[in-house]
Amino acid sequence: MLTKTTMLGSAAAALIFSAPLALAQDQDLSAVQFRTQQVGNGLYMLISDVAGNIALSTGPDGSVLVDSQFAPLNEKLRAAVRAAGGTDVKYVINTHWHFDHTGGNEPLGSAGAVIIAHDNVLTRMSTEQFLAAMNRREPPAPNAARPVDTWRTHTRTATRSCTSPMRTSSTRATRT
Repeated sequence: MLTKTTMLGSAAAALIFSAPLALAQDQDLSAVQFRTQQVGNGLYMLISDVAGNIALSTGPDGSVLVDSQFAPLNEKLRAAVRAAGGTDVKYVINTHWHFDHTGGNEPLGSAGAVIIAHDNVLTRMSTEQFLAAMNRREPPAPNAARPVDTWRTHTRTATRSCTSPMRTSSTRATRT
């Protein structure tokens, strides 16, 4: 059972964490820069002041991003990938469907990146959504922004030389 304190705390957290996102959708993103922090061999955190951090894995077979932030930041994001020693972005893994995590998908998908996410992310990105905490309607994402490789349950999958939990029962869609 939710207590009044729990509900108030949840509401306060939603407001605190959504404030930067509300500002991001209205602000001039031209001044935003990505700061890069290496966290391991070929593994980086790309940090900006407008949304969540982006994970970057670099290797000889291309780069992998976890989330993509906003489309207007795409050239800066690609520059940060190159500055970290990465090459073309081959894969984008979306953690969830919110615009600050998937907003940069379209230019990356149009450039050939395979977008990977849970089935529910594809479902949400394919129809209009409403973010009540921000009183914001999010239209369906363009086809190039939608995941083309999805999963329904957890399993382990090998990428490069590591094995990570990710997907089973995958479906592979094509962009039209």
